[in-house]
Amino acid sequence: MKGPPTCVSSSRSAPEHGVKPRQPLLALAGLALRLTLRRWQLYLTAVLVAFALQVALALVFHVPHALELGSSIAIPLVVALVYAFVSADAAETPVPESLTWERFLERAWAVIVIDVLLNRLTLAALDYSTSSNPLELIGGLLAFTFVMLTVFADTSATLDDDVTVWTVIPRAVLRSIATSWNSVTFVRALAIFSAELLTVPVQSVLYVAMTHFGVPQALFWSQIPLATFVTPPLAAITAVVYRDATGVLR
Repeated sequence: MKGPPTCVSSSRSAPEHGVKPRQPLLALAGLALRLTLRRWQLYLTAVLVAFALQVALALVFHVPHALELGSSIAIPLVVALVYAFVSADAAETPVPESLTWERFLERAWAVIVIDVLLNRLTLAALDYSTSSNPLELIGGLLAFTFVMLTVFADTSATLDDDVTVWTVIPRAVLRSIATSWNSVTFVRALAIFSAELLTVPVQSVLYVAMTHFGVPQALFWSQIPLATFVTPPLAAITAVVYRDATGVLR
């Protein structure tokens, strides 16, 4: 049962002590854009290196499962780099660049592990959610819900303190679920997850078009460039939203 209207009004007008008020999503998107442009040279360099690595694995050395291997290593490294520097640049007090690089190097492995697991779960969710089997359909929807609630897991793994090498991943998953379990943050997590998922139909359309026109290595060129080059802005907005959702005054 809902409480008295006066109590609801009072809680809304008096934010909890020490907690920053939520910023509008549009304002956060603008902040993420500014922070991305602030270090565009660094992010562009990281993207080009990640793309070159994937080209080398898939098109030069023809490593088995090169698409999965390259995207599972190169893209999460860019993600971790953007998280670390965007968060440092958004901090109220200046963060030494050496500490930001240290944070990136210290937590990049966790981002790789989390992203690999969540990507596999997302693919399974896409597969099962189109099944005619009711149990598989329900399983696919539950998997989608879990992936959406853990959209901040790699962000937490990069940015949160007071963790050990053994607790960083489970704590990141739990922290993401707890953070997303809020009416405002839930909608924002859904928006971020939908933006990430939007690349899938775009890649499919590109693959069909490239196959039709006989483009060599159509699977690579329809997937990897888009997935790599959209990484910095998506990572930036994710980091900013997560900071806003967990923003305690320091």
